[in-house]
Amino acid sequence: MNFYISAFVASWLAFILLGNKKLWKWGIFSGVVGLAHEIGGIGLGLWSYDNNVVALISNSLALYPITGILLLTFLPESLPLRVLYVFAWTVLSLFLELVYVFLGHLSYIKWIAPYSILLYAGTYTLYILAYLYFTSEKQKNI
Repeated sequence: MNFYISAFVASWLAFILLGNKKLWKWGIFSGVVGLAHEIGGIGLGLWSYDNNVVALISNSLALYPITGILLLTFLPESLPLRVLYVFAWTVLSLFLELVYVFLGHLSYIKWIAPYSILLYAGTYTLYILAYLYFTSEKQKNI
């Protein structure tokens, strides 16, 4: 349990030190998407936190919202840099997931790490596209 409390605190410290406070709504969206992702994966029997509710709370109220905020806080302007940026976030996320797995906090059931690469890259790309669409000047005038 201390692991998830530490992850919770570290996430919020990262937000306080680095995050753009104006992006809090996007953090909520990221947390909701992350919670749906977790519940779906657990419900389908893809992975397990061994029925640890604290893990879901920590991820959904800290790790996912803060990841979403930090992802957008440092989003580069150019498309080539954005592609590299998503790749870097994907690698970092996979690394952190594997820390969870190797420490025994997350168990793969019908899941393998290459699936996570696709999931992270796809989710981050769609999240950024949604952010860019909904914050564009065109949308502000509607």
